Amino acid sequence: MMWLLMIIFLISGDIGRLQKADALYKQEKFEEAYAIYRDELDKNPGDFKLAFNVGNALFKMGKYDEAEKIYDHAKSLTNSAKQASAGQYNQSLTNLKKKELEKAIEGLKSSIKLNPDDEDAKANFEVASRMLKKQQQQQQQQQKDQKKDNKDQKKDDKQQQQDQKDQQKQDEKKDQKQQQQQSQIPKEQAQRLLDALKKNEKDALLKRKEMSGKARKPVEKDW
Repeated sequence: MMWLLMIIFLISGDIGRLQKADALYKQEKFEEAYAIYRDELDKNPGDFKLAFNVGNALFKMGKYDEAEKIYDHAKSLTNSAKQASAGQYNQSLTNLKKKELEKAIEGLKSSIKLNPDDEDAKANFEVASRMLKKQQQQQQQQQKDQKKDNKDQKKDDKQQQQDQKDQQKQDEKKDQKQQQQQSQIPKEQAQRLLDALKKNEKDALLKRKEMSGKARKPVEKDW
């Protein structure tokens, strides 16, 4: 990705201090450069160039939220289309760093509109557009995969429930069979019980006959 941050060399404020800040910035001593730029901006709050370079130092320090705000402020300090385009362009770079692709693309569009000759803005617009398209494709694929996973999970859950029902039915049939087997009397045992009942019944009949066959005491009549 081709990104471009521009340092605007200043002609206002304390020239000696600002030259030192520019030199520190070139030496990548961004915190020291920022301290000078910030101090000068506090003295000259309406200076676009100072605000712009404060934003650049913040960007290099990785403070993208603060940089975005100061770039946005810098745009309001100028009537120059090119300066406003530069502020918008660098603001869009902070959006790219924060993965805010849609916001970055819209900002780059505005930058190009303000300065149609800005080739860097055009190049980064193409890069950001491809990144957004790729991101959207990945999100769509993730959604498809998620739907498929959910569908497969529902299918697995349904199959598991069916398996549980089938197993439950098998267990119930097995229990019923065992109960039937336990309640059934083996044939030989049943025959023995039947024979025993018959014998008991026969013995009872014989006993009754014996009792009925006993001699009765004659009844004497009173003639």
